[in-house]
Amino acid sequence: MLGAPRADWDFMPKLTMIAFGADENAGTDPQRIAEAHTELLVYYDNLLARRRRDPQEDIVSALAHGTVDGAPLTDEEILLNCNGLISGGTETTRHATIGGLLAFLRAPDQWARLRAEPGLLPSAVQEILRFTSPALHVLRTARREVDLGGHRIRTGDQMAVWLPAANRDEAVFADPDRFDIARTPNRHLTFATGTHFSASAPRSPPANWPSSSRSSWPGWVGSRRAARRGACSPTSSGASPSLPVTLTRRATPSRRPVPASQVGPEDL
Repeated sequence: MLGAPRADWDFMPKLTMIAFGADENAGTDPQRIAEAHTELLVYYDNLLARRRRDPQEDIVSALAHGTVDGAPLTDEEILLNCNGLISGGTETTRHATIGGLLAFLRAPDQWARLRAEPGLLPSAVQEILRFTSPALHVLRTARREVDLGGHRIRTGDQMAVWLPAANRDEAVFADPDRFDIARTPNRHLTFATGTHFSASAPRSPPANWPSSSRSSWPGWVGSRRAARRGACSPTSSGASPSLPVTLTRRATPSRRPVPASQVGPEDL
């Protein structure tokens, strides 16, 4: 999407993990985090310069040559948009996947239900997004005065919206701390709302998570968390950088070999 060369695809997520405190080796050293952020911004700045000279079919080119209300975007606006896209595409995706797997480990009945009713995948994805809330907060500026929860918010006030709290609001969700893959309705705010809305939202359910493994679901009867100290320690973003697990394939009755010429779709 950004138009980064294929050779840089490994470099960017690794640097992003350090910048957001998700790299277990780098830890949360403030200087290393600041250096990682600086390296990322310098990289985007160089990419922006190249796309101004040689536009391609990518987001950086669109930002570099596009206008808003007749005016071009500033370099700062473009770089911050790039930073938001790469962090959203690498950090939150990983956090939701890890958090979703952990939720299934803690609620094996929900995994069993999903295996038995694969049509629940779309609502399961939405519940994973609500339950894990991979992004912690967004900032909003009040455009008019309003009373909210007994507090007066004035025009121009900046408010932090804590997404995990919104996604566990008892006034909106029945039994909000329960992981329920069939939850309907599910009006979560994981992708926020308003002007700053996650670009990945339309791509999340169900085709891109986790479609690649759908056909193998019936074969996995369970998983257990690996007992490694610190394996699921939260990062500065509130999520876990990794979750080692062991998957066990369901035992199936032995079958005699079938000649290749007789193999049909039902055998695959």
